[in-house]
Amino acid sequence: MHIEPSHSKEKALQMVHGAAVAELKRVAPLMLQEWSETKKAPRHADWLHVDPDKQG
Repeated sequence: MHIEPSHSKEKALQMVHGAAVAELKRVAPLMLQEWSETKKAPRHADWLHVDPDKQG
């Protein structure tokens, strides 16, 4: 079976997206708990805001 390159890229993006969503769901309650105790922005999902092109 031949898989088109665009199809495999799409599948890879879906897997990454799914992993990101799963991680956000995992940390959401922790973030809410931290916010309720400290009233400061939690840092659990900082990775979501990082621009991969500007890492270095």
